Order: sequence, then C-alpha cells, then structure tokens
Amino acid sequence: GLFHHSSGCYSAESRVKALNREAEMRLLMAERVSVMAGLLAGGKYPAEEYRKAWKSVLFNQFHDILAGTSLRESYEDAAEDYGYALHIAGRGLNSAVQSLS
Repeated sequence: GLFHHSSGCYSAESRVKALNREAEMRLLMAERVSVMAGLLAGGKYPAEEYRKAWKSVLFNQFHDILAGTSLRESYEDAAEDYGYALHIAGRGLNSAVQSLS
C-alpha cells in the first residue's frame, strides 16, 4: 500500500485552490481596467499595490500549499494572503471604474 508519511498528502485543499483562482482572475481584471483608465482618463495605475498583491498570490502557489500537503495553519495564512490580494484587486478596480465614469 501507500506509505502515508504526511497528513493531507492524498487530498486537496479546494478552498485554497478556489481562492487562488479568484485572486488571479480579479487581479488580472483590475489591472486591465486600471490600464484602460490610465490611457483613457488619466487614472493612476497602482503598480506597487498590484505588485504586492501578486507577490502574495505567487507565494501561495508554492507546491505544498496549493497541492494540499501543508499544515492547517498554512492554509489559514494563505486565506489571509488571498483576502489581501482580493482587497487590492477590488480597490484598484473600483478606483479605475470611477476614473472612467
């Protein structure tokens, strides 16, 4: 049989995977609209905020976290990081849309 040396090795953390995908999609959308707002309405592109948000998302794509083989505390930390990225994406998108309207 399988040698089970690490709790969670044969399972997945669907919540973390869903948050990862949502953060990726929202950051992409926010960046695209921010670029349009900058070109069409002179809106400010929050490069440093987006950089920090992407860094947070990319850190949590480490193979142990996204694959579901980390400790429970790691997933709680990852959820907070994804929440931060989603907050930045939402704030950036809102600012860009306001610039365009």
